[in-house]
Amino acid sequence: MLSIQSPEEVLSDNATLYQKTRGRVGEAAKFHLRQLEWLGFDYKLHDNITAIREYIANIVERMDIIILNDHFDASLLLLRKRFCWKYTDIFYKSFTVTNSSQELMSQSAITKLLSINLGEQLLYEAINKSWWDQSGVEKSTFWNEVSYFKRLNRQVNADVCPQVLSSNADYQIEATEYHNDLLVSVELCTALNMKMSEVKKVLMNYALG
Repeated sequence: MLSIQSPEEVLSDNATLYQKTRGRVGEAAKFHLRQLEWLGFDYKLHDNITAIREYIANIVERMDIIILNDHFDASLLLLRKRFCWKYTDIFYKSFTVTNSSQELMSQSAITKLLSINLGEQLLYEAINKSWWDQSGVEKSTFWNEVSYFKRLNRQVNADVCPQVLSSNADYQIEATEYHNDLLVSVELCTALNMKMSEVKKVLMNYALG
């Protein structure tokens, strides 16, 4: 089992960097081209940049729904418009799933990371470009709505839901230019306040049918 290592230590140790780990579906790269391999890329071709580019092009062409962590709220709004969802369908509560490191990587380490994991960088750039090519993203009015949704989602989690749960009564948010009247229900707030373990259980049951 690996001891905890900093990004600098991993990048300076090829034995660790290119290590394979065994999971439920067999061996896979632990750090090198991890995302591409997870998406089905044949790791034996990891030095073939042409094969990597062709595989990425194939992946992006088949993608129907793209969500970027970099623009998570904007991605939710795009889904809302596409599927005619309500704002109450996309309210969410964030969980801290990893500990952020305060250690900054040196420029040489960043350069090496981008060099050896060029395939991952190309994958991100291709997916990112597809996201920005979506209709409406280029409009300032869309980003005004993104800002509004961020504020409203924070308000729902910080102020509205605590009131709803303490009073056990639904709360109505008045209509704006972005939505009709919204009913923030006890059921919705209960779901938003689920613990991580409860969320994982619900998702697992959903995945298993």
